[in-house]
Amino acid sequence: MADELKAMVDSLHTAWTEFKQANDKALAEAKEHGKASGLATEKVEKLNARLDEIEVKMNRAVAGQAAADGESPEGKARKAAFAKYLRKGDRHLSPEETKALIVGNDPQAGYLVFPQYAQEILKTIVEFSPVRSVARVYPVAGELIIPKKTGNCTAAWASEVGTKTKSYLTVGLEKIPNHELYAYSDVSNQLLEDSAFPLEAFLREDFGEQLGVGEGTAFVTGTGVGQPEGIMTNSSVASVNSGSASAITADGIIDILYALKEGYARNATFMLRRATLGAVRKLKEAVTGQYLWVAGFASQPNTILGQPYIESPDMDLQGSNTYPIVVGDFRRGYIIVDRIDISVLVDPYTSAKNGIVEYIARKRVGGQVVMAEAFKKLKCST
Repeated sequence: MADELKAMVDSLHTAWTEFKQANDKALAEAKEHGKASGLATEKVEKLNARLDEIEVKMNRAVAGQAAADGESPEGKARKAAFAKYLRKGDRHLSPEETKALIVGNDPQAGYLVFPQYAQEILKTIVEFSPVRSVARVYPVAGELIIPKKTGNCTAAWASEVGTKTKSYLTVGLEKIPNHELYAYSDVSNQLLEDSAFPLEAFLREDFGEQLGVGEGTAFVTGTGVGQPEGIMTNSSVASVNSGSASAITADGIIDILYALKEGYARNATFMLRRATLGAVRKLKEAVTGQYLWVAGFASQPNTILGQPYIESPDMDLQGSNTYPIVVGDFRRGYIIVDRIDISVLVDPYTSAKNGIVEYIARKRVGGQVVMAEAFKKLKCST
């Protein structure tokens, strides 16, 4: 595993070096001719896609053994016999190898060979916003109430016999309620009985994924009414203009990071969509000419302006008056409360006369911005 990881890191840095060279050439052409050539642009996009591919591989858990490792002995024998047949013809096959090929011919005992049924269902990748991985999470028995300082006592200078004026610390309460998220599906009794696939286990797994998608979306764009409040919908989270009417800019990204107070900036994380990340990789600081995106080393993550980032499919894309990037100290700025983890109710009675089993998955979770000044978002605007 260590060797594989080192190879991926080396591959990432090689691709990143090639990307910078190609992008520098494209920028130079654009500066000289007003537009980069199609060839230069195409190379940049291909290398950008390559960086995405490597990064995805590095972030995924190591897959299990290759499918070939789990192939049956009979399958390996047929594959080897067929390869020998293609190279040398049937006259060079042994009786055992000839037999292995004959099962592929229906009239010659092929009907006695049954296809192997894969114990899996092909499904697309499910993307969800990973706010939970960077925010504070509290397991609770009900609504979470946190005391919050709303005003400061002040310090002032006084003369030797001067009058001193009192000031007071004021405190309020931040309340984070729980909300119910559910998924509901019917399955026939006969399907459950006859399916060659462990359908109930798959259904439970799918419930978990979809509930994860639902809560992730709410943590980013939730209204706060009957669902968690999203970071991007909290009206107190300040924004900074990018300097372009419809796109992100290097100066804009620098501005939102440095708009944070130093205490938040030390632990800041960027959040953006993968498509936006591809655009960020092309940006350079105007003064130093250094790229904003930097490939990580060993256990160190890839960074934007030296800060880590997470990818969220619920963030805006670049466009007029959109907010494609947010940066902040998620642990201080956003709190998630968990009341009930995923619970699946199996109801074989309500629709029994129709031959249906009802599956209802639910969880109770809340979330909201508790420190709006810990975040800054980038707005595509001049």
